[in-house]
Amino acid sequence: MPDQLYLLSAALSTLADTAYAAVVGLLLARWWLNKATSPEPASSATGILTRRGPILALILYTCAHLCRPWFLAAGMSGSSAFHDNLILIPDILTGTHQGRLWFLDTAGLLLVPCVLVLPRRRWFLAASASTAGILLIAFAKAASSHAGGEGDYTLTALAQTLHILATAVWAGGILISGFLVLPRLARATSPKAIWQYGSHLSRAATIAIVLVALSGLITGYREINLPPSGLWTGIQTSPWGKILLAKIVCVLIALALGASSRFLCLGRECSHPRRRLLSRLLFAEAIVMIAILCLSGLLGNISPPMPAM
Repeated sequence: MPDQLYLLSAALSTLADTAYAAVVGLLLARWWLNKATSPEPASSATGILTRRGPILALILYTCAHLCRPWFLAAGMSGSSAFHDNLILIPDILTGTHQGRLWFLDTAGLLLVPCVLVLPRRRWFLAASASTAGILLIAFAKAASSHAGGEGDYTLTALAQTLHILATAVWAGGILISGFLVLPRLARATSPKAIWQYGSHLSRAATIAIVLVALSGLITGYREINLPPSGLWTGIQTSPWGKILLAKIVCVLIALALGASSRFLCLGRECSHPRRRLLSRLLFAEAIVMIAILCLSGLLGNISPPMPAM
């Protein structure tokens, strides 16, 4: 694939990953706010978390999803000609494994909005359908990545599915909380509600980080086809390895910011200075999370290092 198309494909992957994380984060934030602010009304703090926010994120994901078949065609043909790749799309969607995964991704995309459109009396059905949609998208993304090269149901592919889900919970929760929720809560609700919301976010992020680390180790170990003696050299000298190292640095920064939020703010009495510090730390962590998602988009479009022949 030409360099320009590689960058566009990486940007498309970043948009899809960010939009997917935002959907998960918005749905989680709605749930946490309902638990944290009850019985206090939270309408002034949750305007963006109603249907508008998730639907906007789903629209962005849909745009990236609809563009993906063309990039699949470009990757298979090696051409950047728009029309030549466009006419290949029907054959790719109906005759390749990647095409079948695209339809599976589509099914997940259609299920996710159920929690937004079905009536409240059917909340359990709606939540189950949306959860199934989120799981289907994660599975389709994992199976279509490097991790699915040996099969859809291998340990690597399943670990990558868990990695994608956990990353969406962690990244989505931080992005939505840092950019949208905390600034609104600070102006519109009580300090107690902020600490309750922050505690829900902290617990979910902690679990997600553990799962991200475990699944990332499994996936990385099985994806990097290098002997132990040449592992560090291969990572240092390959583009994939350099991007991975940059991502690890960003993850460590995000972990440090998250730990600061937990131990310097949420682990202590709720005061005005600590509320401001929590908001700033989450905002900074959300910025770092964007960098992590961008690096993940680049990683997903570069092959891991291979042993020298």
